Amino acid sequence: MMKKHTPHRLHRIGVIMAQVCLRNNKRITGVALAVLLGLPLSASANTSITFANYLPNDYINKVIKDFEAAHPDIQVQSIKCGFADCHQKLTTALAVGQGAADIFSVSTIKLGSFANSGGLNNLSAPPFSIDSQGWQFDPSMISLAKGNDGNIYGVPYDTGPVIMIYRNDMVQKAGVKIEDITQSWDSFIAFGEKLKKEQGAYLLPAATSLINPLVVGMNSEPGKPVYTKDGKPNLDSPQIKQLMTVIKTLYDKGLAASLDGSTNSQEYIKLYRQGKLFADIDGPWDEGRIEQELDPDGAKAGLWRVTGVPGNIKVNAGGTTLVIPKQSKNAQAAWQFIQYFMQRDVVIDAAKTAGTLPARLDVYNAPYFDTPSSILGGQHSMRYYASLVPDLKPVASSPEDNIANEILNEAAKKILVQHQDIDSTLRDANKLLERRMRAL
Repeated sequence: MMKKHTPHRLHRIGVIMAQVCLRNNKRITGVALAVLLGLPLSASANTSITFANYLPNDYINKVIKDFEAAHPDIQVQSIKCGFADCHQKLTTALAVGQGAADIFSVSTIKLGSFANSGGLNNLSAPPFSIDSQGWQFDPSMISLAKGNDGNIYGVPYDTGPVIMIYRNDMVQKAGVKIEDITQSWDSFIAFGEKLKKEQGAYLLPAATSLINPLVVGMNSEPGKPVYTKDGKPNLDSPQIKQLMTVIKTLYDKGLAASLDGSTNSQEYIKLYRQGKLFADIDGPWDEGRIEQELDPDGAKAGLWRVTGVPGNIKVNAGGTTLVIPKQSKNAQAAWQFIQYFMQRDVVIDAAKTAGTLPARLDVYNAPYFDTPSSILGGQHSMRYYASLVPDLKPVASSPEDNIANEILNEAAKKILVQHQDIDSTLRDANKLLERRMRAL
């Protein structure tokens, strides 16, 4: 005769079975655990997490769908926000102490202030223990993902060696070689003048758009913060003065389409489609932008090419990281999603779909990286991007990064629009940063 189990006895059996599973490192889903413990199955057995991001919508939706199929006990809601809006949402949530999504995509340009604010989970510590995951990251991205305490606060998603995407048909029409154009900033500007006169096109979308991708690597020492040296602001460094001189020349000669603006704005997309913009200087994600925004119909596929930055500057424009705010009530589920997001096949699929270069070095041996790009006329672009990574010097993020970046961009506008002197304007910007740093 079978022994009848009371509800209490069933619960005790469930506890023992759960403990056995955990000792043997067997994963238990929320639903399975509810069954083992004799808990009622209802919608409350599922965990719902939110992911605020500025990543490509179609790709993110696919990842979420696949993740939910593998983890039926966790539901993920994608909250789409623009680049600036995502960071503002996180800033506001940390300031008021509530309202943060469980996961945010955060640029390394912005991460320093968040990482040192105390509002993010330390991913170096248990239960996350990122170092134990076996992921091999670009050292320059890991450095940017750390706080002042040396701990990691963001999982590097992609990395951004600075490259230049350009229209090869414009080069051919001008009767020159790209190697001659990019030999120096002077040769680049000289080509811009020829391009404007003969083809009525601009070199670049916005003059100040050069600041963010280039200043990170030009104005720092390996492993040191970007905007300070020996703890003091260095917005008036020779490197920044050189960059400002280039930007001012481009603007004064009318070689940039405008003073300022996001390079993916509708204004610039229209000019690219009309053949009135020559190039963009940014990260590998520009290749994905061509397919998704600049030429979604493929009418100009094969006309584009990729090369290095004028003067052979090799710097990292940064990239995107995934962070978990301390406000998250579902940090464990959020970490499960990030772990899935960083799986080898998922990371490679992201490169294929979004045109981004993974920050995980250990995926670069995949056959995909030797696939010729139809958008770039058969160039092996991913292999080219990956070849630049070893030369990227790591720089440290710091709490003043975001503030310094804003001050520098405002100084650039004064120099360009109000024709203020470069030396004195940067000197004033340096003093302003010093005052702001004392208030931090």
